[in-house]
Amino acid sequence: MKKRAFLLSGLVMTATALFLKTVDISYTVYISNKIGAEGMGLYQLIVSVYCLFITVSTSGISLAVTRLTTEESAKGNENTARYAMRKCVALSILLSVTAGSVLFCSAGLIGNQWLADSRTVLSLRVLAFALPFLAVSSCFNGYFLAKRRVVKSSAAQIFEQFAGMAATILVITLFMPDSLEYACCAIVIGSVASEVLSCLFVFVLYCFEKRKVGTDQPTRRGVFKRIFAIILPVSASSYLRNGLITLENTMIPAGLKKHGASTEGSLSVFGMLKGMVMPILFFPAAFLSSFTSLLIPEISEANAVKNKRRISSIASRAFQITLLFSIVMTSIYICFSDELGLAIYNSKDCGHLLKLLAPLVPLMYLDNVVDGMLKGLGEQLSTLRTNTIDSVIRIGLIWWLIPMKGVEGYLIVLYFSNVLNSLLSISRLVKVSQIKLNVSCWILRPALCAALSSLSVSLSFRLIPHFLSQPAWFTAIEQIVATLLLYALLLPITGCFNGEDLKWFQSIFKASAGRRE
Repeated sequence: MKKRAFLLSGLVMTATALFLKTVDISYTVYISNKIGAEGMGLYQLIVSVYCLFITVSTSGISLAVTRLTTEESAKGNENTARYAMRKCVALSILLSVTAGSVLFCSAGLIGNQWLADSRTVLSLRVLAFALPFLAVSSCFNGYFLAKRRVVKSSAAQIFEQFAGMAATILVITLFMPDSLEYACCAIVIGSVASEVLSCLFVFVLYCFEKRKVGTDQPTRRGVFKRIFAIILPVSASSYLRNGLITLENTMIPAGLKKHGASTEGSLSVFGMLKGMVMPILFFPAAFLSSFTSLLIPEISEANAVKNKRRISSIASRAFQITLLFSIVMTSIYICFSDELGLAIYNSKDCGHLLKLLAPLVPLMYLDNVVDGMLKGLGEQLSTLRTNTIDSVIRIGLIWWLIPMKGVEGYLIVLYFSNVLNSLLSISRLVKVSQIKLNVSCWILRPALCAALSSLSVSLSFRLIPHFLSQPAWFTAIEQIVATLLLYALLLPITGCFNGEDLKWFQSIFKASAGRRE
């Protein structure tokens, strides 16, 4: 893909992701106000099980659609790409219907025995109906990603988000559930409605897609083998990882109860961590996630033609951008966590947890970027190995530390797990892409710039009485914007953003001005 096209696609997807993240945070605040921290914890338990069945339903098929469509289209084999797409859709329907049936029939056993909370049963049964629609939608989105139809993919995401919110708010408003069981059910009804409507929406977009008519005869032989070569290692990794994550999420409230917390207290802490703090930590990742998703077809294409120089260039830029951005966000979370906790949830406890988890932000963001690039390079087996090691150790630490140390034990688990996973994934990517990490310009000097920026802004706001009288949310926004602007000024001064980087960006805009659509 040309730089200009990559930039425009990234900008569209970034704007969409940022908008959706903002809407999602607002929606989370609305839901948390309705059901409280305990309700958020109960809902997170339901979502944990649901995500496991989503994994079974999709099983890496979206990635298979993206990679096969990208590779075959690059060779001019459009008919083969469409044939592979049809087979992937059929396979996703088969898997999702099976998974939905199992979830519906076993919801009682899962809720009563595994989750040890009968209030989850009804919501799990309702969610079973969403799986086939979600699985088919993922195939269409994988196709749009491969074809760089980011506007259609973004439109589908926006439509799905607002459809789900509207349905949930409507149910809650009309029926006003008087218990957490029915409140959570109202939320998942919105999720089911959004998946159904979103599937219909992307299907219509796909039908109107102007696809190039290929002259090739579709190569049916070997297509299933190629599909399974992609989805089997991805599925194995996802099954294991999401299965262990689901187990982990059920163990956390149980471990907190063993430490001395009540059922309500353990669910409240769990809901605050998973449902309230984590969305804030990952909110800025909207700026990166869109470009990261575009890396899969980019690197797949470069890998298909054995362009190692291109692979190295993409990986280096991804590392640089991710680190420069995540480091300043870490500094912002550390310095302004109290303001953010009060501004978003009116909770000092959320702000405290936000500050404690802030140093993990660079590792969390890098892990997502590296994982996407490794998948594009066909390194599914190495990803499987890394995730297996990480998950097994994580489960063991949760079983041992949380009953002994409570919330502090879970924080220790998070730090150890993220450091281990990142080191293993990054070392593998460095080996296969042959990139060289610039520790000084990508980590040390940006960290200094970020610390100076956030501390200077924080001190200035404390010394000027005018800022203290403003609403918490407005003050938080002012501090964050001021920190980002000062950070952007310090980066070129310290050499973190040099002339070569500037020329790269200038070349993008020159290409944009010099070419027509």
